[in-house]
Amino acid sequence: MTRHSHQLNRWLMREIHGKDILRKPAKKASTGTRKPARSWKYRQWIRSLPCAGCGLEPAGEAAHTGNDGGMSQKASDYTCVPLCRDCHTQAPGAYHRVGKQAFESARNVAFSEISRASTCAHAALPARANSMETVATTAPGRSSDQRPDHLPVHEFPLQTPLQIPA
Repeated sequence: MTRHSHQLNRWLMREIHGKDILRKPAKKASTGTRKPARSWKYRQWIRSLPCAGCGLEPAGEAAHTGNDGGMSQKASDYTCVPLCRDCHTQAPGAYHRVGKQAFESARNVAFSEISRASTCAHAALPARANSMETVATTAPGRSSDQRPDHLPVHEFPLQTPLQIPA
């Protein structure tokens, strides 16, 4: 269909039927594929827990350990476990260096049990503590409503909810 015939068809449709033909085709309906669940609040809470490999407190990193992500996708945030930088990526026996099964057997941990217990514990937190309120000083060039994946040093989670005097 050439440009002129498309213009003619649009004009005829508008004049005869009173409807306009869209210039761009309508978007296709979703194919039903779902992406893994994401929650920066949950990852932030996981980072505040002790390392599952060595016990360092706070762990500082949330390691995605599930296999529900599909090809070239990270697993759901709700399969994260707390790991310190050494246990996660840096040490010779780190999770990403030796693999999930070798890490679990060497450290005698079960990531599936840890992630299940963490998810249940997070769900049981009161709504205010579950929101992981932070005391933040806004960094230059960043508005206070932007949430980074890894919090800068000047932001930290509160251990207890704020007590507001009446």
